[in-house]
Amino acid sequence: MFFISFLKQISYEYARRRARLVLVDIRGDRLGRVVRNVKNLGSPDVIAIAADVSKVEDCKRFVDETIKHFGQLDHLVNNAGIARIKLFEEDESVSEFPRVMDVNFWGTVYGTHFAIPHLRKSYGKIIVIASGLGKVPFPQTSFYNSSKAALISFYETLRCEIGWGIGITIVTPGLINSELTQTVAAKAAIGFLDFVPMASSERCVFKLLWSIWRSVFKENVAGKVVLITGAISSGIGEHLAYEYGKRGARLALVARRTDRLQKVAGRARELGSPDVIVITADVSKLQDSKRFVDQTVNHFGQLDHLVNNAGIFNSQTFEGIRDISKFVTFMDTNFWGSVYGTHFALAHLRKSKGKIVVMSSAAGWLCPPRATIYTASKAAQIGLFESLRVELGPEIGVTIVTPGFVESEMTQPKPFKLKQQSATTTNRVRHRTTTPELSPPSVEPRTLQKWSPSPPELESKP
Repeated sequence: MFFISFLKQISYEYARRRARLVLVDIRGDRLGRVVRNVKNLGSPDVIAIAADVSKVEDCKRFVDETIKHFGQLDHLVNNAGIARIKLFEEDESVSEFPRVMDVNFWGTVYGTHFAIPHLRKSYGKIIVIASGLGKVPFPQTSFYNSSKAALISFYETLRCEIGWGIGITIVTPGLINSELTQTVAAKAAIGFLDFVPMASSERCVFKLLWSIWRSVFKENVAGKVVLITGAISSGIGEHLAYEYGKRGARLALVARRTDRLQKVAGRARELGSPDVIVITADVSKLQDSKRFVDQTVNHFGQLDHLVNNAGIFNSQTFEGIRDISKFVTFMDTNFWGSVYGTHFALAHLRKSKGKIVVMSSAAGWLCPPRATIYTASKAAQIGLFESLRVELGPEIGVTIVTPGFVESEMTQPKPFKLKQQSATTTNRVRHRTTTPELSPPSVEPRTLQKWSPSPPELESKP
C-alpha cells in the first residue's frame, strides 16, 4: 500500500503498477475525479482524504486513517507545496509569509513524524518532492527557495538518523509544467528563462517511479566488466573488488602498486570472479588513464561499470602548509584522476548502458577543518559528476557516494586523529536522486547511512 500526498501523475503511475492508494489534498472536491482515474488505471483500492498538511492534527488524522483502512504503510510521498512569487522588497503581505514554510516544510515534517513507526515495520520509503530552487538561487521566490532548502537539509539529516531501515529519496526537479508554474506571477518570473526547457509532470513522475523500481529490482552483475581504480588492499577499493567478485563480475583493477593489486586480484578470484586483470597506472596522468581503459576493453571486449575510487588525503591546516605546490597532487588525483578515466570510458559505457560510480567524500559537502585542499577536490568532483548526470541522461547511470571517515591506509597518518569507521562499516550516500537519476542509490542518490561495502545495485549471481 502506498500513501500519496496529492499529485495526479504520481498517483496514476502507482495505479498502473497496481498499488493501493491514499490521496490527500486540501481541496477534497477535486479528489473524486483522480480517484476514478486511478481505479480505471488499475489500482485495486483507493481512498481520498481532505486535509491541510500544515496542520498537525490533520497530518496525524490522514496517517491514522491510512493505517486503519489498509493496515500498513509502504511509501510516503510528500508532494504538497505552494509558491509565493514576488520580490521580497515589494511584498507587503507580511502576515502571509509563514504560510509558504508551513506548507512546504512543516507540511512534510508533520506527516513524516506520524508515518515513521509504520514505515519501519514495512521497511518502507519516504519520497520528498523538493526543488532545484532549494540549491540554486532564483529571484522573486525567496520564501519558496528557503522552504525547499530547509526541506532538503532536513531529509538529508533524517537519512543519517534513520539508517537503512527506511529509504529516503529527495527529488529536486527543475521547472515543471504544472499548476504551480502556470500562474501569471510564475510566468512573469520565469519568462526570461525561455532557453531553459520545462519538463512535463508526466515525464518527471515517470523518471521518479522508474528510479524507485530500479532500487527494488537490482542489477545482476554476473559476467559484467567492472573497472576499479585505487583497488589496492587499503580500504574501500579492495572491498568493492571482493563484493563485485562474489557476484561474478569480471574485474580490471587499477592502482600504482602491482604487488598489492595481485593480492587483491587473487582474493577476488577465490571469491568468485571468473576473470581478473591488474593494471599498474597513475590516474593523475592522462596517458595512463587512456591506457587502462583501452587495456580493459581490449581484454574483455566491453566495459559495464567504472568505479572511480582512487584518492589521496592529508590532514593539515592551510596556514601550516610549507610548500603549497605539493598539494597540487590532491586535485590531480582526486578530481582529474576521476575525470580522465571517465572521459575515455564514456564511449564504451554508452554501448553497454553502463554505470559510473564515484567514491567521493562527505567532506565535499561538510567542509571540515584541516582538509582544505582535499575538501576542495571532492567538492569539484561532486559538482562535475552532478552536472555530468544531467548531460548523460538515462543512458549512463551516475552514482556519487559520499562516505564519512573510513579506516583505511589513506587515513592513518599521525595528524589524522578523528574518530573513524572501518571500511567494512562505512557510510553511504543514497542518491539523491538530486535529480532522480534512474539508478539507485538514488539515491536517491547524498547523506550518510550505515553500509556494508556492497557495490551499488548489486545482486548475487544465480
